[in-house]
Amino acid sequence: MAGVSDGVYEMLGQKITVKNGICRTEAGGLAGSSLTMNVAVRNMVNVVGLSLQEAIMMAYYKAVSRGLNPDVPEKLSHVVRL
Repeated sequence: MAGVSDGVYEMLGQKITVKNGICRTEAGGLAGSSLTMNVAVRNMVNVVGLSLQEAIMMAYYKAVSRGLNPDVPEKLSHVVRL
């Protein structure tokens, strides 16, 4: 549910409510996050303290594991505003 705004959505046959970036089921259980990859990379650099290269490589491998085929990771640094 990455990047969605607050609202009610359907995922895998369940109603999911997104509020302040947090996704919850009707019963109140955690159903994930609306965090986008660029914000995740920024958080890894600014909050966790990884280098930009380390954070981009983490994002790259995650994307590849999900079946995406992004450009060479070194070319991705221009898309992240720190």
